[in-house]
Amino acid sequence: MDICSVMLLLKSIEDKLSVDIGFEKRFSSQINVLVYILFCGKDSIEQKAIEEKFSIDKATLTNMLNRFEKKRYIKREIDERDRRHRIIKLDKFGEEAREKLILKTDFINNGLTEKEFKNFEHVMIKISKAML
Repeated sequence: MDICSVMLLLKSIEDKLSVDIGFEKRFSSQINVLVYILFCGKDSIEQKAIEEKFSIDKATLTNMLNRFEKKRYIKREIDERDRRHRIIKLDKFGEEAREKLILKTDFINNGLTEKEFKNFEHVMIKISKAML
């Protein structure tokens, strides 16, 4: 498998995730940020943490979060500890999207053996390191 095939496979997975959670395909490049908010933020996540994780400037992320908020995936609140910071929490459709993705990815727990999952994880880590 060449690099083009790997990239197309990853893109098709990303596109499928976008469709599954009702996210517009034309914004599929933002799916990584949304999935990060859905799963890595637990109950909430600071906007600054997203900026740092994805190396996105504040204005770009604000525009992206405006779209997510308009679609009711997230809601933003002022951090009570530091009013300059914003806290991101899931809204109605964000909770629904997380549940849909959990159901879609259940095959990882149910459809793959532990050995198959470890092999998959090993290959993904190897690809990631090779891309650095």
